[in-house]
Amino acid sequence: MARTVDVVQLRERRKRRKMIARIAVIAFVVIIGALIYATRETWVSKLEQISIKNPSKLNTETDSEFMLTVSGGVDYYADFVNNYLFVLCDKYLYLYGTDGELKDSRQHAYSNAVMKTSHNKALTFSFNGTSFRVDDKNKMLYENQTEQPILFAVLNDDGYAAVVTESETYACRLSVFDKVGKLIYTRDCVERLLDVSFADSNSCILSTIGEENGELVTVLQYIQFDGSETGWTSEAFSALCLHTYAQKNGGAFVIGDTRTAYYD
Repeated sequence: MARTVDVVQLRERRKRRKMIARIAVIAFVVIIGALIYATRETWVSKLEQISIKNPSKLNTETDSEFMLTVSGGVDYYADFVNNYLFVLCDKYLYLYGTDGELKDSRQHAYSNAVMKTSHNKALTFSFNGTSFRVDDKNKMLYENQTEQPILFAVLNDDGYAAVVTESETYACRLSVFDKVGKLIYTRDCVERLLDVSFADSNSCILSTIGEENGELVTVLQYIQFDGSETGWTSEAFSALCLHTYAQKNGGAFVIGDTRTAYYD
């Protein structure tokens, strides 16, 4: 009888030890997880900088190529601006020289950040947010805000930005800012804008989407920023506009989903 009691007590002790050990392991994991989560801003940003700031250079005959390794799970935008490679991630804008050397890193606080570039400048905006900025290879030129969430934005070589936002009473609103960030033109649009292309710093081509005989169509408008009148409006183009290229003479070339068109 005594032996039976000893065996039962021994089993209970073993069970208690196993339970205590499991609780200790779980508590340790929870504490480590909480510490990692609490310090995520520090180590995530460091990992992002390490993954981008330390490129592996490719040994080639010309020694002019390089390779950047970026971490997964983050959306990146990259394009050449005035012989610099601009790389935008969720928290930083990185600038690289043609030899792969990091020239500058600039922090931003935009959620859903998107980058559009021109020949010598880069426009970064917050999709569905209200902030945008323009940078060149030397510095951030200006930063501005809109009243309504941004749908898309484009930039010309002089630093002029066309920002299309939502509107409370219209389909959308077009706002044009000059090279120092001053608002110089606004337009409330009845039709939804698909694209904006600068002809020069005083005019642009608008591409709008509409419906005709049950078919989606694109209509172009040529506008100048020094007046409220539309320069010209095209006939409906039976295709969905993918991209518009404005010409300095006031014409436009349009790439649609099924066809292309040129307007004088």
